[in-house]
Amino acid sequence: MLNQKVWLGFLALHGVFLNAFEYQISARVGSFSRIALNQSIINSKKGIYPTGSYVTTTGALQVDVSLLPKGIENHKLGFGVGGEIGALAYDSTKFLIDEANPKAGFQPANWYYMGRWEGYLMQHSQNWTREQKAQNARPYVLYNLYLDYQYKDIFGIKLGRYPSKALFLSGFNQGFELFYRWKKFRVEWFSTFGRALANEQYIRDFYAPVNYKQKTNYGMHNFNLIYENKYIRVAPFIWFYPKNFNAPGFEITHDTKSYWKSLWRIQTTFYAWFPL
Repeated sequence: MLNQKVWLGFLALHGVFLNAFEYQISARVGSFSRIALNQSIINSKKGIYPTGSYVTTTGALQVDVSLLPKGIENHKLGFGVGGEIGALAYDSTKFLIDEANPKAGFQPANWYYMGRWEGYLMQHSQNWTREQKAQNARPYVLYNLYLDYQYKDIFGIKLGRYPSKALFLSGFNQGFELFYRWKKFRVEWFSTFGRALANEQYIRDFYAPVNYKQKTNYGMHNFNLIYENKYIRVAPFIWFYPKNFNAPGFEITHDTKSYWKSLWRIQTTFYAWFPL
C-alpha cells in the first residue's frame, strides 16, 4: 500500500510539473554517405593517395525545458541538454597501408569525420599517428548543456554548450553570450572556449580555439554594435583572441521587403574584415 501511495504521489507531482512548465523532447537518427571514385593505393613517396569512402550512422536525443511557470511572460529561463553518438558503418580507409613505409601501420583517414579528437588543446595533432588518431576518436558528444535567461527582447544571457549563431563560428559553442537592446541599437558579446560539431556527417567533441604557439586557451571573443531599422542594418564588430590577433570589421545589410508587399525580396549583405 505504501509503495502504491508513493507511486501515485509521484505521478501527481509529475502531472503538476508538466502542467506548469513547458518542455520539448526531440530525437533524430540519420546517415551520411560519401562514395569516392579514386580508390588508389597510398604511396607517400610518389604523392599518391586515395579519396576515402565512408557511411555514417548517427542518433541524437535532446531535452529543452522552460524553468519558469507559463504565467510569467516577460522573463524566460530555459535549460537544455542533448547528445549525439555515431559510428562508421563503412570505412574504405580502415586497413590501408603506405606502400612506401609499411612499418608505419594502418593509415585510416575517415576518423576525421566521425569522432576526430586530438586533445582539447589540439596537443596531439602532430605527435599521434593516423592509427592512434583513429583509436582515440570520440564518435559522441554532449553538444547541448545550457542555461538561457531573457527579459523581453531587452536583455539576455546564455551560457554553457549550445548551437552557435556567431558570424564566424558554426557548429556548437562552449562559452557564453549576452545582448542588450536600446531602441534601434543592440549590443552583443560572444565568447567561445570550445567548438564542436554534431550532425550526420561530422561528430567532433569540443576543442579549444587555441593559439598553436602557446597551448593556452584564452578564448576567442566578439563584440558587436548593431543599428537596425526596417531598411538597413549596420553592425561594426571586432573579433579578438588575447595574445594572438585582433580583427575589426563591419557588416551592412539592405533588404527590400519594406518597400513593397510581395513574396519577392532582395537582400544584400556586405562584409569587411581587417585581421591585425
